[in-house]
Amino acid sequence: MSFAASALRTLMLGLLAGLSLPLAAQTQTPFGGTPIPLPGTFEAENFDNGGEGVAYHDNVAGNAGGQYRTGDSVDIIVSLDSAGGGFVVNNFETGEWLEYTVNIQAAGQYEIALRVASGTSTGAFRVEIDTNNVTGTVTVPPTGDFHTFAWVAKRGVSLPAGQHVLRLVSAAGFQARSGDNTNPTSLSALQNYIVNEVQPGTGRTGASLHTIIKQNSCTGTAPQGDCATQDPYLIQPESEPGDMYISFWRKLDPDFLQKVVETWHVVFEWKTEGAPEDYRVIVRINTYGGTPYWDIAGDADCSPCAPFWRVNNQALPVPVGEWFKFEVFWHRAPNSNDNTGRVWVAVNGTVIADVTNGNTTAGVAVDPALPWNTSMIGVNGNHIDRIFLEQHYSGGSYPQEQWTDDVQIWKKIPVGGVDARPGDPWYDPPYGMHVP
Repeated sequence: MSFAASALRTLMLGLLAGLSLPLAAQTQTPFGGTPIPLPGTFEAENFDNGGEGVAYHDNVAGNAGGQYRTGDSVDIIVSLDSAGGGFVVNNFETGEWLEYTVNIQAAGQYEIALRVASGTSTGAFRVEIDTNNVTGTVTVPPTGDFHTFAWVAKRGVSLPAGQHVLRLVSAAGFQARSGDNTNPTSLSALQNYIVNEVQPGTGRTGASLHTIIKQNSCTGTAPQGDCATQDPYLIQPESEPGDMYISFWRKLDPDFLQKVVETWHVVFEWKTEGAPEDYRVIVRINTYGGTPYWDIAGDADCSPCAPFWRVNNQALPVPVGEWFKFEVFWHRAPNSNDNTGRVWVAVNGTVIADVTNGNTTAGVAVDPALPWNTSMIGVNGNHIDRIFLEQHYSGGSYPQEQWTDDVQIWKKIPVGGVDARPGDPWYDPPYGMHVP
């Protein structure tokens, strides 16, 4: 990019690919051995050697993308930019930064441009020279999805001549990249591609909330089908947690029905340890036939999976694009031959399944061909080791967005007037079963 004014030079921070070199522990040195000459273009993943807190800062240890510089904790994935590309610096969250040793040819006014993707949320960045903020906060507008990249530039940036340390800081999370290598075209080349973008948002009461945008690693933006890849936020008990009641508020993507077509979307599940799992309880929203409905089942999480019991509730409409309260309670029997286990589920105070002793909620369609073992215990009696609170897992097309707010976890169903009363900070109506 060029400009008519002779004092204005172009500095393009392209986020490209290259070859990995050994890292120098705790000593900051240029990646490749020599400072990056500017004006010019360089690759975001070629940040300096030196490690966490020296050459970069990442909020989470480890390279979640598993690509390129696997010994560092910067998340790097393979690029899917339609313009071509090698790698992406991914999950660039607020507060994270990357540093580059540069050699600026001459002092003057420069343009700094980044090739970025910011999904459906607004991001921001700033550039510092020797810890001095030289750009201010630069807004990155939504680009539509994680595969749509655009150049975002800041003009008229004063830079000094000579060798300096340039720091790129994420002021709000976004994903950035560019490049000219061949995009991967096979499924095997996409196996590690997964994105969870966390952005500021608004909760159900107007309070601050983070937005979690999920993309699938098996199929890119195509429908997932039966691909098993998922990236949940979950509780992992070390031993059997016993009876448990969980509630939260959820809002589905306003475009849910356009993205989840003739398939399934998981709202909640828990699984026991082992591979395959000995027992699983799962709550889905299905869209087979066009109209979404609730699907609640207990099965062995295997292939094929024969449910022990199943409830399809088409009586209560599925809220789309608006907040709804989800509640679940379970009790596991002492052994797999004891049908006194229980799974109870409610949405917005209306019970959509209450399964115990071979029975379920009156008026709810069930599958009479199933054995109706309601022990909630598999044949091996394994303990619950995964409780999926934020399970963004769907057979539909990506990217999808959903929101979760006000999570509560109890060892029993809260009793009205005793455990949860009006005025208590945790009082959170409506309740499907608020025992008087």
